[in-house]
Order: sequence, then structure tokens, then C-alpha cells
Amino acid sequence: MKILDVLDIPMPELPAKSDKRGRLLLYNELNKNITKFAEENELTREETCACVYDFAFMLLEEEKNQTEIPEPTNIWLTGGSKEDYKTFLENPVESVKSVWTCNENTKRGDIIIMYVRSPYSCIQSIWRANIDGVYTPFGCYNSRARVTKGIVVPHVSLAELKADSYFSKLPITRKNFQGVNGVQFSATDYKELQRLLIEKGFDISVLPQLYKPDLEIDGQLKNEKDVEEKLLIPLLDKLEYSETDWARQLSQKAGRKEKAIPDFVFLPKGELHFQNAPLVIEAKFDMSSNIERTKSYNQALSYARLMKSAIFGICDKDRLIIYKEKNGYFDRFNPTFEKYWQNINDAETFRQLKLLIGKEVIKNHK
Repeated sequence: MKILDVLDIPMPELPAKSDKRGRLLLYNELNKNITKFAEENELTREETCACVYDFAFMLLEEEKNQTEIPEPTNIWLTGGSKEDYKTFLENPVESVKSVWTCNENTKRGDIIIMYVRSPYSCIQSIWRANIDGVYTPFGCYNSRARVTKGIVVPHVSLAELKADSYFSKLPITRKNFQGVNGVQFSATDYKELQRLLIEKGFDISVLPQLYKPDLEIDGQLKNEKDVEEKLLIPLLDKLEYSETDWARQLSQKAGRKEKAIPDFVFLPKGELHFQNAPLVIEAKFDMSSNIERTKSYNQALSYARLMKSAIFGICDKDRLIIYKEKNGYFDRFNPTFEKYWQNINDAETFRQLKLLIGKEVIKNHK
């Protein structure tokens, strides 16, 4: 996807996990788009391969220094086999990173709890995600994450979990931890697991803990309009925008008949059509799946290109994500800013956001 973005090759919509026919059509559509790119640039097959697999990487900005793992925001379960236990899990090595089936919504830094199916049916270790979850439409198991910093804990067996007054009520326990890969653990679940570890004499101070924001966002959100009215617009007010500084659903001519309608266009200039605007933001209700996030990103990116915007954002009920153009393209995997709404209440986080999309910054942006 990075290669497609930097070469400006359209990315087809990702199919649902269960849509095997859709995966086949996705592969076909990818080939069509790359072939069209080659024809438009008069490239031979050999030149196309050289462009896609070599030259494109030269255009990509060097990866950010990611030596520090960010604070975790979620906890996930995954499972290991007997072979995994012997070769990797029993004695974790700090320098070794391994890829596991996990939830596609895993974020770098998240906590991963390892359940070993054999030779022991137990929770055996706790890890950190070293990369965001990856959706792989061409594999049997669609979602992957890489883990690191494994900490072996006293075994908490399935029998103990089923006998415990709290864990015996969890759906995953009732299913005997079948289908464990990618199941989300709540903060309460994690707290109760640590209770069991304390009872076994384990020092839980060495374990990673969830980040706890000081403030919470109030309001029950039921649809996209609630996201706009209860989250985004109040934030814009704090960023010193007034209602006259943005246009909502500004019609844009795209071709002879189509009209693109971005949700929020900031400080637009120009004629009735083909306005220029330094910032656009597209609001959705729920982008929790990688498929929905990809669709939202592609939609907002098309608006940004149409409006000649160097900055654009997408948001939903959970988080706000801002992308800033660098070296002529937007990097979908490394947004300039990505935070949960409650975290934006932090003074330093808000300061960073204001320096990025505050009214005075955007007004003077060229």
C-alpha cells in the first residue's frame, strides 16, 4: 500500500475477511491498476518491476525511529502451539521478534497475552505489539502482529480460569479458549488476571499497564452526526475556529457529473468549483476495522488532492488522525497525529495538535 500511494496508483477497496471471491477480484484489480500505470508511463515489464520494487522505496521517506514503544491502548489475546512453546515462548529472547495471528486493530505498543494450547492449556506470557496489526487479504489467516518484550508469568491454567468466579463468566473461557486469536481483553479482565498472578506470588510491577487518561469525553454517540457535533466541532472551537472558518459538505466538481462533498473544508478559496483549502477533515462513525479505515483514508485523500490540501484528517467516535504531506505524498501508515479523543485533553497533546491544525497555523499555511 505504501508503494501504491507513493506512485499514485489507486488502491482497490479491501474485501471482507469472508469474501474469498472479493480477494480474487482484489488481486485482479491490483494487477489492472499497475498495468495501467505502466502503460501511462510507457514502461516495459522489466521497468515496471524496477519501478515498483526498487525505485518506489527511494521515494518513500525513511522509517521513523521507533526504538521506543508507545503506551498501550488495548489488550489482545493470541494463542501458541506446542512447537511455539518449545522454540520461542518458554525462554523469550529480547532481540527476537515474532509474527503472530492477532486482531487487525492491534496498535503498536498494545499488550498481547499469550495463551498456550499445548503442552499446557494456560496463559503463559505477556508481550507488546511491535507493529500495528496487518490485514493480509491473500492469506488464510487475515491478521498479523509482531510481538516483542515477552515476560513469562506463572501459568494460569484453563482449569483455574474456569474455577475462578470472574473468569468463569467470560465467553472465551466458556469456549475453552477456542478461537482465541485476536480476542480483546478489557481493562477489568487484565486487572483480574493480575489478581491471579499476585496470588501466585508474581510481582506485577514488571508488567505493562494500560495508559489512563485524566479526562473522558462525555456523550453517547450513535451516528456520524454525533461525532461531528459532540466531538469534532467542540474541538474546533478550542482550536480557535469559528463557524465561518469552515464549510460543511462543500460541493466540488469532479469530472462532468460527479460531485465530491467533503465533510469539513477549512478556509476554502477560489471559484464555486475547484476551491483550494489548506485542510479538510472527513468524519465517520466507526473506523475500527482496517477495511473501513482504508476506505475513509482513500476518500479523504481524494478530497485533499481535489482541494490541493497539504493536510487532511479523518476521525470517528474513537480517535482523530491527521496526515501531512511530505515529499509530495501522504504516508497512510505514519500519520502526523493520531490520538484517542480523551487523550487530546492532555495539555501537551493538545499543544501539538494546535501547532499542527490550529486556526492561525492553517491560515498561514502555504
